[in-house]
Amino acid sequence: AASTPAMSGVGSGGGAMGLGLVASGGGTSSSAITLAANMAMQAGATTGAARAAAFAAALNAQHAAGGRAMAAMERNKDKPAHFESELEVNDFPQHARWKVTHKDSLNKISEFTGAAITTKGQYYAPGKRVPPGERRLFLLIEGPTERCVKEAKNEIKSIIEEVVSKQALPGGFSVGKYKV
Repeated sequence: AASTPAMSGVGSGGGAMGLGLVASGGGTSSSAITLAANMAMQAGATTGAARAAAFAAALNAQHAAGGRAMAAMERNKDKPAHFESELEVNDFPQHARWKVTHKDSLNKISEFTGAAITTKGQYYAPGKRVPPGERRLFLLIEGPTERCVKEAKNEIKSIIEEVVSKQALPGGFSVGKYKV
């Protein structure tokens, strides 16, 4: 088949760009194939050459999008975005750990930010070795937007800072039930 100006670069690995296509994460590979075939046909290519150009464009688009990333987007196109972050709270003072892992505090932050906060892991004393397969105490913060996850994480950090600063003041929190 003769090479047309619209199909230049197909053999050199730049097929999608030669057809004027821009590889992007949006759209499916079947729509990229159809678009490339239509463009090649408009440029005067035969049906076989148009199909070859279309498949080359689709492969280049998948390669540019990372192959797996494009497939993941096709699987998750109906699902909302998901963001998550972890904040380890194991090494903070006991009262600070209790305050940020308490159900009421977590519910208040969740209502305010829209993020879901889950306490995970287990507390291990400083210097104690963590067994394989186990994790130190941390909070998993999940949400539909990066902003709500950041807001929840910042709120948790501010609670920890508040508790730690109160403990540092004279007459701050005592360890036991009674003061002597």
